Amino acid sequence: LIFTPPVADMYAASAQTIVRVTRLAQVLEGAHRPGHFDGVSTIVTKLFNITEPDRAYFGQKDFQQQLIIRQMVADLDQPVEIITCPIVREADGLALSSRNRYLSVTERQQAAQLFQTLKLAETLAAESTLTPPEIAQRMSDHLNSVAGIEVQYAVIADSVTLELLAERSDSAVALIAAKVGSTRLIDNQILRFR
Repeated sequence: LIFTPPVADMYAASAQTIVRVTRLAQVLEGAHRPGHFDGVSTIVTKLFNITEPDRAYFGQKDFQQQLIIRQMVADLDQPVEIITCPIVREADGLALSSRNRYLSVTERQQAAQLFQTLKLAETLAAESTLTPPEIAQRMSDHLNSVAGIEVQYAVIADSVTLELLAERSDSAVALIAAKVGSTRLIDNQILRFR
C-alpha cells in the first residue's frame, strides 16, 4: 500500500498552522536552514494524523531530523514508534544521498573525506584522551586541508540533546555539514569514548 496524496492536500494554500519543535530545531542544521524543521515537523505530523502508523522509519544520516521527530512524537503523545535506520554508504564511505548526483568526479572524491573525518573522530574518541572540542578541532583541521570543501560545522554533540560536549560522554555523536563545490552534504557518526 502506497500513500500518495495530492500536493494540494498536504500543502493547502489556506493552512495557517505549523508544528515547531523549539530547542532541537534551532542548532546545527536549524541554524543554517531557518524554518526547515518547522516544515518537516508539520508535514510529518500531518502524515501521522492521516495514516496513523504504528512505526515510522527515519535515517540516521539526517540525525537531527530523527531527533526532532522523536521529540515531537513524545511531546504530542503520538502513538508512533520512531525507528532510526543505519546510514547506507558507498564503498568509499560517502553516505548515500540524492545530492551526490550533483557532485563532479573530483568533488565526489573530495566528498569521501567527510566519512574519513568521521572515522578519524571515531578513532580519536576510542583510542585517545582528547576532549570533544579537541576532536572537533581535528575534524575541522582535516576537512579544511581538503581543497574544495567548505566546512559549515564539524562538532561533537550529545546524541540526545545536541548540546556541544565539553567533556567525554557515553552519549556522543560527531556531526559534519560541508559544501563540496556547490553541493551541501551532511554526515554523522556515533562515538564511543574509551
